[in-house]
Amino acid sequence: MKHFTISLLALTALLFSCKSSEQTVKSQASMVTEQWIIANLKAPCDDTRENYCYRVKRNGASEYELMDVEIENFNYEENHKYQIEVNIVRSKKGETSYIFKKEIFKVQHY
Repeated sequence: MKHFTISLLALTALLFSCKSSEQTVKSQASMVTEQWIIANLKAPCDDTRENYCYRVKRNGASEYELMDVEIENFNYEENHKYQIEVNIVRSKKGETSYIFKKEIFKVQHY
């Protein structure tokens, strides 16, 4: 009986510690999902032409904006236009991550 009680207490502690870790992660970040259209060619981010940015239409915008970001797990191919879903994760520290969620369409465009 003593071993059963100790096992039960250990299991309970483990369950509560897992739940606490999930709550900590959720409290440290917020996430939204957006649909983006990504143009077939990147453009210079500035006049130096050292970095090239995605040209992105976000959530139904009519104009492209330049975005100098990394989209985790997204394999961009030049001369292809994309519509994708992106998870945008903002930490409480002010850091933003962009994570590819799914491809809605990909069209070859010259």
